[in-house]
Amino acid sequence: MAWLTGVIVGIVGVLLSCLISLWAATTWPSFNNKLLIIGGLLPLFGFIAGFALVGKREGLWPLPNIGLRCLLGVITAVLCGVGMYLSFLMVAFTWYKDTLPPEKQSIIYMIFHPADVPAVKVQSTRTGQAPTERDETWHVLTIICFAVGGFAGFAWSGRGSG
Repeated sequence: MAWLTGVIVGIVGVLLSCLISLWAATTWPSFNNKLLIIGGLLPLFGFIAGFALVGKREGLWPLPNIGLRCLLGVITAVLCGVGMYLSFLMVAFTWYKDTLPPEKQSIIYMIFHPADVPAVKVQSTRTGQAPTERDETWHVLTIICFAVGGFAGFAWSGRGSG
């Protein structure tokens, strides 16, 4: 039951990240890519919260062996990768829908044709410098969230085990 609860709450995290990204895209013409990364990592927090809540009652938290921890890491990596891709897609689709050809102006089309997802403008900020805008593609952010989500899920699932 802990695994199912974790996956369900992780999917809720994916949906929340999409809604947050959609809200941000309709509110601002550009924003820092940290907002997208936070949205991409929401499924990790959702999965861990759901799994740990039920897993503690079932004696599964922290996970007892490395195989289960690896499985949890794979699940959180996939959830975070999907969450990041869909969050990025919400922003790109909202900002650039009017510039796409009519046959590509569908969110479903964009989900299944990632090569057609346009880059978005994000702000880069460095201490003491004025913010600059640059184009960001979904590839880099999705890989970052996939890797961080998987590693953090693996590491977090062994917390407290000796």
